[in-house]
Formats: sequence, structure tokens, C-alpha cells
Amino acid sequence: MKLLLERWKSFLKEESSSLHHTCPEPDPAGFKTYYRIDRNDPPSIEQILNCWVKNEAAIYDSNVNHLRPAFYQTSDLTPYREYPRGYLRNQPETQRYQDLKKDIEENGFQDPIIVMFGKNGVVKIGEGNHRHEIGLELGIEKIPVRFIFWQNVSKPSTQELDGFYEDEVEEPEEESQEEKPRMSKEEYEELMALIFGEEK
Repeated sequence: MKLLLERWKSFLKEESSSLHHTCPEPDPAGFKTYYRIDRNDPPSIEQILNCWVKNEAAIYDSNVNHLRPAFYQTSDLTPYREYPRGYLRNQPETQRYQDLKKDIEENGFQDPIIVMFGKNGVVKIGEGNHRHEIGLELGIEKIPVRFIFWQNVSKPSTQELDGFYEDEVEEPEEESQEEKPRMSKEEYEELMALIFGEEK
């Protein structure tokens, strides 16, 4: 029942969003078509993808960019993650992740998340998977987003994700050995004399 209610809400949201969003007509000469959106009430990611795939219609960089991002519900971006939580390079327990989380808590999002759209029908969060995860953790309702439009975009499969870090070489653990006695001062001086050819 809960799933049915969520799907109905999503459908209603999509319907209301589609009322103010229409794709521009394709360029007769076959060039890209550019258009503007309301950055505070943007069309859904699927609508933007649809316009790019069907009409090669991309949003103006001057309309949505690093300094003027669009704002999306954090939870709505989850399906487009390239790396789910369990596959993040810096897991939540790492210091790097915690430092980023602290920075976002104190200063908010300084850089928008980058969503990449492919003419091949694939869309993904290409930059910002860690920030998106932190946004979910902190309960941040909306996060800034900017767009990149490419010919082909790919997302790793589950099998690729599972083997993603297997190529990283892990340092072998040193065998536990009894602590070796340190060199005495006299032995050290003798060794230095041998190395530098000095006579004692």
C-alpha cells in the first residue's frame, strides 16, 4: 500500500511538473537546440533526458551552471547515483568522508552535483555521489545540481561495482616479529666510521 501511495505521489508530481515543461522543437538543420528552465522549479531529470534524446535539446549553460545551479529534491536524485552507498570510494566511516560531511554541515553545498545526460538514454550523477549521500544523511531537502549533455553516458553494472576496487593493491600485513634490539651508540659510531672510511 505504501509503495502504491509513493508511486501515485510520484505520478502526480510528474504530471504537475510536465504542465510547465515542454521540449523545444528540434533544430531543422540538425544542430543542438538550447532552452531555459526555472532553476528553482526545474523539470524532472527524466523530462530533461527525454528532450535531449529526442530533440537534442540541452539547457543553456548560462541558465544553469556552477554559480547558478538548479535545485532538486535530494531523494529524487537517488536513482541516478553512479555509486550507491556501499560502493563509495570513501566510505562513511573514513576520515575524508567525515571531513566532507562536517564541511557541508557548517557551510552547506559549495559545489553543485553534476548530472550527466547521454543521447544513449543513460543519466547519472557523474560528480557528487559522496555529497548526495551526505545530503541524505543530514536530511537536506534540496541540493544544487548542474548538467552536462554528452553523446554516451554509462553506469557501472553490479558486477563491475563488485570488482571496482579489486585492482587496488593492498599492502601485505607484516608478520609479527619480536622487536629487534636497537644499535648501541658505540656500534652506530663504528658503522659510521666504516661507511665514511674514518678511523677511530
